[in-house]
Amino acid sequence: MQNEYQQMTELGQRAAAIERKLAKKKEESNDLVRKKRELLDRAAKMKEEVDKAALERDRVNGKVQELKGRIDHIMSEVSGIRAKIEEKGSKLDGLRAKLAGDEKQLSKQLGALEWKLVTAGASAKEESAIVTSIAELRRKLAPYEGANKIALEMRAMRAQAGKLRGELGGILEEKRALVEEAHRRHDSFLELRDERINVLKEVAKIREEVSELKARADKEFMDLISANAEMHILQMKMRRARDEKLQESQRQEHDARKRVAQLAAEKLKRGESLTWDEFKILLESKERIDGVPQ
Repeated sequence: MQNEYQQMTELGQRAAAIERKLAKKKEESNDLVRKKRELLDRAAKMKEEVDKAALERDRVNGKVQELKGRIDHIMSEVSGIRAKIEEKGSKLDGLRAKLAGDEKQLSKQLGALEWKLVTAGASAKEESAIVTSIAELRRKLAPYEGANKIALEMRAMRAQAGKLRGELGGILEEKRALVEEAHRRHDSFLELRDERINVLKEVAKIREEVSELKARADKEFMDLISANAEMHILQMKMRRARDEKLQESQRQEHDARKRVAQLAAEKLKRGESLTWDEFKILLESKERIDGVPQ
């Protein structure tokens, strides 16, 4: 029996140690679950920041694309104007090749003849000669007028092209600034995304730790069940041993009292006196036989 008591003590200590381990693992698991929940909340907020950063980056990139369209349009316009200037320049070169005399001198002569035609009292023959000279001068000045018109048109085109180039310079500068902003916003997006990925990796690591902790706790729980089962079996064994010992003790006591009762009955038959204990045992034996309650 002493051995059984020692086993019970050892099993109780083993069960208590396992329960302490399970309590500690439960506390560790709760801490990990709480940390995982905090990280998931943080990851959810970070996702909002990542999405916002992506939207801002895309918004700036959209402006960049819009400016690229305007730049392409302006460059196309400038290219068209340049082509027209080259075309008119070739035409102007052709007209200048046909120029005869000095424009200022011819214009001065034309003005003098026109004034003379209006103010001088010329004969019909002289007037006819003046008209002929005027016509000849106008014929010579006609290419100058065409050349001057083309030169004015080219000057206007160059001014328009210069204005467009100035506008293009401003747009290019705006585009450059937006591209830099887009790069900054993309870098911010990547930084936030990578940070969130690291948080989710930490969440995955915690999930793995919780899973491993649960596996160890399950094993120890089974050990606890085994220890409790062994304790229960041992308790039943000890209880059964106590009952058997009690029953044996009661049986031995019953046999002893039965023998005493028999000896007392024999003494009475022989006419011998009985002690009080012998008399009492004999009486109790008789009452049991007669069915009278003790």
